[in-house]
Amino acid sequence: MNESCYVYYLTQRPPMPGAQPRKGLLEMKEFEDRERAPYRAWGMAVYDRKLTDAEVQDYELTPAE
Repeated sequence: MNESCYVYYLTQRPPMPGAQPRKGLLEMKEFEDRERAPYRAWGMAVYDRKLTDAEVQDYELTPAE
């Protein structure tokens, strides 16, 4: 990943169609062990753009620090 990537954690549901925005999506990763994952997330999504506040809220995502 390069500096222009934005990472968001899926903390409310596993990665699947409709669980995260599609526009700008570069990569999806589902975590094997949710207990050990950051924020106890189901997975993460990497984007080529910063998501809007509405997208983050609507999809219940947690931005990476």
